[in-house]
Amino acid sequence: MTITSDRIAGFCSILFGAALLVWITPLATETVDYGWMRPNTLPDILAWVLIVAGIGLSVSSSEPSTPSFLLISKAAVYFLVIVASLFAISYFGYLRVAPILAAIIMILLGERRWPWLFAGAVVVPFAIWFFIEFLLSRPLP
Repeated sequence: MTITSDRIAGFCSILFGAALLVWITPLATETVDYGWMRPNTLPDILAWVLIVAGIGLSVSSSEPSTPSFLLISKAAVYFLVIVASLFAISYFGYLRVAPILAAIIMILLGERRWPWLFAGAVVVPFAIWFFIEFLLSRPLP
């Protein structure tokens, strides 16, 4: 078995999913005795998705590849946009920043169709807000 970038990404996904499941989510969520869904339910489901997808990626066969400077720089731009948005959320609130963040990420990824931009930048952030605020009864910043 040769080590390829896909396998490395798969192993990183497995490790990150395991860290979420065992360490990060238990430290970052509260234990509550009310509501029909516990605060750690969705993070645990997503951690398992990362683990399963990482296993699939790490056992699949792929061709060895060389790192692309363009892809690495795009990833750095995405990372910087997300970090800046997290700071902006703490100052301006989720509902003001999340639609802008979603629109920027979608445009950077090349999405140009207006219905998809509207769904991703307006519908999804407001749906997340609705689920967190009303179904989980948890406040967003």
